[in-house]
Amino acid sequence: MKKAIHLAAFDRNIGDNGLNIAIENMTSDFLDIRRMEIVGNAFDHNQIKEINNCDVVLFGGGGLIHSCSGGNSRKNRTRTGTMWNIPLKDLINLKPKIVAYGVGYNRFVGEPGPLPVMGDFFKVLKDKGSIVSFRNDNSINNFLEEFPKFEGYVEQIPDPGIFCRDSINKKSDHVVIQIATDRLEYRYPGGFEKFISFLNKILVSIPYKTILIPHTLSDQKIYSKYKHKIKVDVVYPLMNKIDQTMKVIEVYKRSKYTISTRGHSQLFSIGNNVPTFSISTHNKVKEFMHNHDLSKYNHDYLESNEEEGLSKFKGFINSLQDYSEKLTLLNLEFDKTILEFNNKIKSFIYEK
Repeated sequence: MKKAIHLAAFDRNIGDNGLNIAIENMTSDFLDIRRMEIVGNAFDHNQIKEINNCDVVLFGGGGLIHSCSGGNSRKNRTRTGTMWNIPLKDLINLKPKIVAYGVGYNRFVGEPGPLPVMGDFFKVLKDKGSIVSFRNDNSINNFLEEFPKFEGYVEQIPDPGIFCRDSINKKSDHVVIQIATDRLEYRYPGGFEKFISFLNKILVSIPYKTILIPHTLSDQKIYSKYKHKIKVDVVYPLMNKIDQTMKVIEVYKRSKYTISTRGHSQLFSIGNNVPTFSISTHNKVKEFMHNHDLSKYNHDYLESNEEEGLSKFKGFINSLQDYSEKLTLLNLEFDKTILEFNNKIKSFIYEK
Protein backbone atom coordinates (compact mmCIF):
# COMPACT_ATOMS: atom_id res chain seq x y z
CA MET A 1 0.00 0.00 0.00
CA LYS A 2 1.27 3.47 -0.89
CA LYS A 3 2.30 5.78 1.95
CA ALA A 4 0.71 9.21 2.33
CA ILE A 5 1.30 12.31 4.40
CA HIS A 6 -1.95 14.08 5.24
CA LEU A 7 -1.01 17.73 5.50
CA ALA A 8 -3.78 19.68 7.21
CA ALA A 9 -4.91 21.48 10.38
CA PHE A 10 -5.81 19.12 13.21
CA ASP A 11 -7.23 19.57 16.73
CA ARG A 12 -8.25 23.21 16.21
CA ASN A 13 -11.58 23.46 14.42
CA ILE A 14 -14.31 20.80 14.58
CA GLY A 15 -15.08 21.47 10.93
CA ASP A 16 -11.52 20.80 9.82
CA ASN A 17 -11.36 17.70 12.01
CA GLY A 18 -14.53 16.34 10.44
CA LEU A 19 -13.46 16.85 6.86
CA ASN A 20 -10.01 15.40 7.59
CA ILE A 21 -11.57 12.29 9.13
CA ALA A 22 -13.72 11.95 6.01
CA ILE A 23 -10.75 12.26 3.65
CA GLU A 24 -8.82 9.62 5.56
CA ASN A 25 -11.81 7.26 5.72
CA MET A 26 -12.44 7.61 1.99
CA THR A 27 -8.82 6.90 1.00
CA SER A 28 -7.76 4.41 3.67
CA ASP A 29 -8.45 1.39 1.44
CA PHE A 30 -5.58 2.39 -0.85
CA LEU A 31 -3.36 4.64 1.31
CA ASP A 32 -1.39 4.17 4.52
CA ILE A 33 -1.82 7.66 6.00
CA ARG A 34 0.24 9.59 8.53
CA ARG A 35 -0.75 13.08 9.66
CA MET A 36 1.44 16.16 9.57
CA GLU A 37 0.27 19.42 11.15
CA ILE A 38 0.33 22.35 8.75
CA VAL A 39 -0.21 25.21 11.22
CA GLY A 40 3.07 26.68 12.44
CA ASN A 41 5.12 24.12 10.53
CA ALA A 42 8.46 25.57 9.42
CA PHE A 43 8.95 22.83 6.81
CA ASP A 44 12.62 22.55 7.63
CA HIS A 45 14.99 19.75 6.63
CA ASN A 46 13.38 17.18 8.92
CA GLN A 47 9.84 17.79 7.64
CA ILE A 48 11.00 17.77 4.02
CA LYS A 49 12.80 14.47 4.63
CA GLU A 50 9.69 12.95 6.18
CA ILE A 51 7.54 14.08 3.25
CA ASN A 52 10.01 12.67 0.74
CA ASN A 53 9.79 9.27 2.42
CA CYS A 54 6.15 8.94 1.36
CA ASP A 55 4.48 8.38 -2.01
CA VAL A 56 1.82 11.09 -1.93
CA VAL A 57 0.89 14.27 -0.08
CA LEU A 58 -2.79 14.89 0.63
CA PHE A 59 -2.97 18.67 1.05
CA GLY A 60 -6.21 19.72 2.72
CA GLY A 61 -9.09 19.98 2.91
CA GLY A 62 -10.23 23.18 4.54
CA GLY A 63 -9.54 26.83 3.92
CA LEU A 64 -5.79 26.41 3.58
CA ILE A 65 -5.16 29.01 0.90
CA HIS A 66 -6.87 32.02 2.48
CA SER A 67 -3.85 34.27 3.05
CA CYS A 68 -6.05 37.25 2.30
CA SER A 69 -6.33 39.14 5.58
CA GLY A 70 -3.70 41.37 7.06
CA GLY A 71 -2.02 40.69 10.38
CA ASN A 72 -1.83 37.12 11.62
CA SER A 73 -3.55 35.63 8.57
CA ARG A 74 -0.50 36.50 6.47
CA LYS A 75 2.07 35.66 9.09
CA ASN A 76 4.31 32.78 8.01
CA ARG A 77 2.64 32.45 4.61
CA THR A 78 5.01 34.55 2.56
CA ARG A 79 6.67 31.61 0.78
CA THR A 80 3.56 30.33 -1.01
CA GLY A 81 0.69 32.63 -0.03
CA THR A 82 -0.96 29.58 1.57
CA MET A 83 -0.81 27.73 4.87
CA TRP A 84 1.58 25.25 3.26
CA ASN A 85 4.47 27.63 3.87
CA ILE A 86 7.15 25.53 2.22
CA PRO A 87 10.02 27.14 0.27
CA LEU A 88 9.12 26.93 -3.41
CA LYS A 89 12.49 25.37 -4.28
CA ASP A 90 11.74 22.55 -1.84
CA LEU A 91 8.23 22.15 -3.26
CA ILE A 92 9.69 21.88 -6.77
CA ASN A 93 12.05 19.13 -5.63
CA LEU A 94 9.55 17.08 -3.60
CA LYS A 95 9.46 13.44 -4.68
CA PRO A 96 5.89 12.39 -3.80
CA LYS A 97 2.84 13.11 -5.89
CA ILE A 98 0.54 15.84 -4.57
CA VAL A 99 -3.26 15.99 -4.27
CA ALA A 100 -4.93 19.19 -3.07
CA TYR A 101 -8.16 17.74 -1.69
CA GLY A 102 -11.17 20.08 -1.64
CA VAL A 103 -9.32 23.19 -0.47
CA GLY A 104 -11.27 26.37 0.27
CA TYR A 105 -10.66 30.00 -0.58
CA ASN A 106 -12.01 31.90 2.42
CA ARG A 107 -11.72 35.53 1.46
CA PHE A 108 -14.19 37.86 3.14
CA VAL A 109 -15.66 40.77 1.19
CA GLY A 110 -13.48 43.79 1.96
CA GLU A 111 -10.31 41.85 2.71
CA PRO A 112 -7.15 42.41 0.67
CA GLY A 113 -6.45 39.96 -2.12
CA PRO A 114 -4.04 37.04 -2.09
CA LEU A 115 -0.28 37.36 -2.13
CA PRO A 116 1.01 37.14 -5.74
CA VAL A 117 3.28 34.24 -4.76
CA MET A 118 0.14 32.11 -4.46
CA GLY A 119 0.09 32.00 -8.24
CA ASP A 120 3.69 30.74 -8.23
CA PHE A 121 2.71 28.02 -5.76
CA PHE A 122 -0.09 26.72 -7.98
CA LYS A 123 2.12 26.90 -11.06
CA VAL A 124 4.56 24.56 -9.35
CA LEU A 125 1.72 22.17 -8.56
CA LYS A 126 0.56 22.29 -12.16
CA ASP A 127 4.07 21.76 -13.52
CA LYS A 128 4.44 18.73 -11.24
CA GLY A 129 1.20 17.26 -12.61
CA SER A 130 -0.54 17.47 -9.24
CA ILE A 131 -4.30 17.14 -8.77
CA VAL A 132 -5.86 20.34 -7.43
CA SER A 133 -9.48 20.39 -6.31
CA PHE A 134 -11.58 23.08 -4.64
CA ARG A 135 -14.63 22.57 -2.46
CA ASN A 136 -18.08 23.36 -3.87
CA ASP A 137 -18.75 26.72 -2.16
CA ASN A 138 -17.65 28.91 -5.10
CA SER A 139 -14.01 28.74 -3.97
CA ILE A 140 -12.93 27.70 -7.46
CA ASN A 141 -14.52 30.76 -9.11
CA ASN A 142 -13.12 33.11 -6.49
CA PHE A 143 -9.67 31.61 -7.06
CA LEU A 144 -9.93 31.84 -10.84
CA GLU A 145 -10.92 35.50 -10.64
CA GLU A 146 -7.48 36.10 -9.13
CA PHE A 147 -5.57 33.51 -11.18
CA PRO A 148 -7.46 32.91 -14.47
CA LYS A 149 -4.48 31.12 -16.04
CA PHE A 150 -5.44 27.99 -14.10
CA GLU A 151 -8.83 27.71 -15.81
CA GLY A 152 -9.26 24.12 -17.00
CA TYR A 153 -6.59 22.80 -14.63
CA VAL A 154 -8.25 23.02 -11.23
CA GLU A 155 -11.51 21.18 -10.51
CA GLN A 156 -14.40 21.27 -8.06
CA ILE A 157 -15.56 18.48 -5.74
CA PRO A 158 -18.01 18.25 -2.84
CA ASP A 159 -16.53 19.54 0.39
CA PRO A 160 -15.22 16.44 2.22
CA GLY A 161 -16.96 17.64 5.37
CA ILE A 162 -20.20 16.44 3.76
CA PHE A 163 -18.95 12.86 4.16
CA CYS A 164 -18.28 13.00 7.90
CA ARG A 165 -21.37 11.00 8.71
CA ASP A 166 -22.89 9.21 11.66
CA SER A 167 -24.79 5.94 11.20
CA ILE A 168 -27.37 6.62 13.94
CA ASN A 169 -30.87 7.15 12.56
CA LYS A 170 -32.78 7.87 15.76
CA LYS A 171 -33.73 11.53 16.19
CA SER A 172 -33.76 13.50 19.43
CA ASP A 173 -35.90 16.47 20.39
CA HIS A 174 -33.17 19.04 19.95
CA VAL A 175 -31.92 21.64 17.49
CA VAL A 176 -28.24 22.47 17.03
CA ILE A 177 -27.20 26.10 16.76
CA GLN A 178 -23.77 27.18 15.49
CA ILE A 179 -22.62 30.81 15.49
CA ALA A 180 -19.33 31.61 13.77
CA THR A 181 -17.24 34.08 15.77
CA ASP A 182 -14.10 34.55 13.71
CA ARG A 183 -13.68 37.92 11.95
CA LEU A 184 -16.59 39.51 13.79
CA GLU A 185 -16.08 42.83 12.01
CA TYR A 186 -16.76 41.16 8.63
CA ARG A 187 -19.51 38.78 9.70
CA TYR A 188 -21.50 41.19 11.89
CA PRO A 189 -20.74 44.75 10.75
CA GLY A 190 -23.69 46.09 12.76
CA GLY A 191 -22.27 44.51 15.91
CA PHE A 192 -22.49 41.02 17.36
CA GLU A 193 -25.22 41.99 19.83
CA LYS A 194 -27.44 43.09 16.96
CA PHE A 195 -27.04 39.66 15.44
CA ILE A 196 -27.89 38.00 18.76
CA SER A 197 -31.06 40.09 18.95
CA PHE A 198 -32.09 38.82 15.50
CA LEU A 199 -31.18 35.21 16.29
CA ASN A 200 -33.10 35.28 19.58
CA LYS A 201 -36.31 36.06 17.67
CA ILE A 202 -35.82 32.74 15.92
CA LEU A 203 -34.72 30.83 19.00
CA VAL A 204 -37.78 31.69 21.08
CA SER A 205 -40.01 30.16 18.40
CA ILE A 206 -38.31 26.75 18.53
CA PRO A 207 -40.30 24.19 20.56
CA TYR A 208 -37.32 21.88 21.08
CA LYS A 209 -34.22 21.91 23.25
CA THR A 210 -31.64 24.21 21.66
CA ILE A 211 -27.94 23.32 21.82
CA LEU A 212 -25.22 25.84 20.97
CA ILE A 213 -22.06 24.04 19.80
CA PRO A 214 -18.70 25.84 19.55
CA HIS A 215 -16.42 24.74 16.71
CA THR A 216 -13.34 26.77 17.66
CA LEU A 217 -11.61 28.30 20.65
CA SER A 218 -12.89 31.69 19.49
CA ASP A 219 -16.45 30.34 19.57
CA GLN A 220 -15.96 29.07 23.10
CA LYS A 221 -14.67 32.42 24.35
CA ILE A 222 -17.43 34.46 22.69
CA TYR A 223 -20.17 32.07 23.80
CA SER A 224 -18.92 32.29 27.37
CA LYS A 225 -19.03 36.08 27.20
CA TYR A 226 -22.56 36.24 25.77
CA LYS A 227 -24.09 33.06 27.24
CA HIS A 228 -26.67 35.02 29.27
CA LYS A 229 -27.80 36.91 26.16
CA ILE A 230 -28.15 34.03 23.70
CA LYS A 231 -31.49 32.29 24.33
CA VAL A 232 -30.42 28.66 24.05
CA ASP A 233 -30.99 25.87 26.55
CA VAL A 234 -27.50 24.36 26.55
CA VAL A 235 -24.03 25.53 25.55
CA TYR A 236 -21.75 22.58 24.85
CA PRO A 237 -18.09 22.60 25.88
CA LEU A 238 -15.54 22.83 23.08
CA MET A 239 -14.66 19.39 21.71
CA ASN A 240 -12.06 20.28 19.10
CA LYS A 241 -9.75 17.29 19.44
CA ILE A 242 -10.01 15.02 16.44
CA ASP A 243 -10.88 11.98 18.57
CA GLN A 244 -13.92 13.89 19.92
CA THR A 245 -15.29 14.82 16.51
CA MET A 246 -17.72 11.96 16.01
CA LYS A 247 -19.40 12.77 19.32
CA VAL A 248 -20.25 16.18 17.85
CA ILE A 249 -21.37 14.68 14.55
CA GLU A 250 -23.76 12.40 16.44
CA VAL A 251 -25.41 15.46 18.01
CA TYR A 252 -25.82 16.98 14.56
CA LYS A 253 -27.22 13.75 13.11
CA ARG A 254 -29.83 13.43 15.88
CA SER A 255 -31.10 16.99 15.42
CA LYS A 256 -34.59 17.80 14.19
CA TYR A 257 -32.87 20.54 12.19
CA THR A 258 -29.99 22.99 12.67
CA ILE A 259 -29.24 26.69 12.35
CA SER A 260 -25.84 27.37 10.80
CA THR A 261 -23.69 30.41 10.22
CA ARG A 262 -20.46 28.45 9.81
CA GLY A 263 -19.83 26.47 6.62
CA HIS A 264 -19.08 23.14 8.25
CA SER A 265 -22.06 23.32 10.56
CA GLN A 266 -24.07 23.66 7.37
CA LEU A 267 -22.26 20.75 5.71
CA PHE A 268 -22.30 18.37 8.68
CA SER A 269 -26.06 18.85 8.72
CA ILE A 270 -26.61 18.41 4.99
CA GLY A 271 -24.27 15.40 4.73
CA ASN A 272 -26.23 13.69 7.48
CA ASN A 273 -29.59 14.49 5.82
CA VAL A 274 -30.48 17.04 8.50
CA PRO A 275 -32.20 20.22 7.22
CA THR A 276 -30.27 23.34 8.10
CA PHE A 277 -31.37 26.97 8.06
CA SER A 278 -28.25 28.82 6.95
CA ILE A 279 -27.60 32.37 8.02
CA SER A 280 -24.78 33.45 5.74
CA THR A 281 -22.26 35.82 7.29
CA HIS A 282 -19.67 34.72 4.72
CA ASN A 283 -20.37 34.33 1.03
CA LYS A 284 -19.24 30.68 0.97
CA VAL A 285 -22.32 29.69 3.00
CA LYS A 286 -24.65 31.55 0.64
CA GLU A 287 -22.87 30.30 -2.48
CA PHE A 288 -23.02 26.66 -1.41
CA MET A 289 -26.78 26.94 -0.93
CA HIS A 290 -27.20 28.77 -4.24
CA ASN A 291 -25.11 26.20 -6.14
CA HIS A 292 -27.38 23.39 -4.97
CA ASP A 293 -30.79 25.05 -5.35
CA LEU A 294 -31.19 25.57 -1.59
CA SER A 295 -31.23 29.37 -1.53
CA LYS A 296 -34.72 29.55 -0.05
CA TYR A 297 -33.29 27.96 3.10
CA ASN A 298 -30.57 30.58 3.42
CA HIS A 299 -30.83 34.07 4.91
CA ASP A 300 -28.17 36.47 3.67
CA TYR A 301 -27.52 38.34 6.89
CA LEU A 302 -25.19 40.86 5.25
CA GLU A 303 -27.53 41.85 2.41
CA SER A 304 -31.07 41.25 3.68
CA ASN A 305 -33.14 42.67 6.51
CA GLU A 306 -34.45 41.07 9.69
CA GLU A 307 -38.03 40.70 8.46
CA GLU A 308 -36.86 38.75 5.42
CA GLY A 309 -34.80 36.47 7.66
CA LEU A 310 -37.70 35.71 9.99
CA SER A 311 -39.99 35.10 7.04
CA LYS A 312 -37.46 32.72 5.47
CA PHE A 313 -37.13 30.80 8.73
CA LYS A 314 -40.92 30.35 8.87
CA GLY A 315 -40.83 29.03 5.31
CA PHE A 316 -37.98 26.70 6.26
CA ILE A 317 -40.02 25.23 9.14
CA ASN A 318 -42.96 24.68 6.84
CA SER A 319 -40.79 22.87 4.28
CA LEU A 320 -38.84 20.41 6.45
CA GLN A 321 -40.22 17.30 4.77
CA ASP A 322 -39.54 18.56 1.25
CA TYR A 323 -36.08 19.73 2.36
CA SER A 324 -35.24 16.28 3.80
CA GLU A 325 -36.28 14.56 0.58
CA LYS A 326 -34.16 16.96 -1.45
CA LEU A 327 -31.13 16.25 0.76
CA THR A 328 -31.47 12.51 0.18
CA LEU A 329 -31.18 13.03 -3.58
CA LEU A 330 -28.44 15.63 -3.23
CA ASN A 331 -26.29 13.33 -1.11
CA LEU A 332 -26.61 10.59 -3.72
CA GLU A 333 -25.14 13.05 -6.23
CA PHE A 334 -22.36 14.01 -3.82
CA ASP A 335 -21.55 10.34 -3.19
CA LYS A 336 -21.28 9.59 -6.91
CA THR A 337 -19.02 12.60 -7.54
CA ILE A 338 -16.67 11.92 -4.63
CA LEU A 339 -16.37 8.23 -5.54
CA GLU A 340 -15.29 9.19 -9.05
CA PHE A 341 -12.77 11.66 -7.62
CA ASN A 342 -11.32 9.13 -5.16
CA ASN A 343 -10.97 6.59 -7.97
CA LYS A 344 -9.15 9.26 -9.96
CA ILE A 345 -6.76 9.81 -7.05
CA LYS A 346 -6.13 6.07 -6.74
CA SER A 347 -5.33 5.76 -10.45
CA PHE A 348 -3.09 8.84 -10.28
CA ILE A 349 -1.12 7.48 -7.33
CA TYR A 350 -0.73 3.93 -8.62
CA GLU A 351 -0.08 4.68 -12.27
CA LYS A 352 3.29 3.54 -13.55
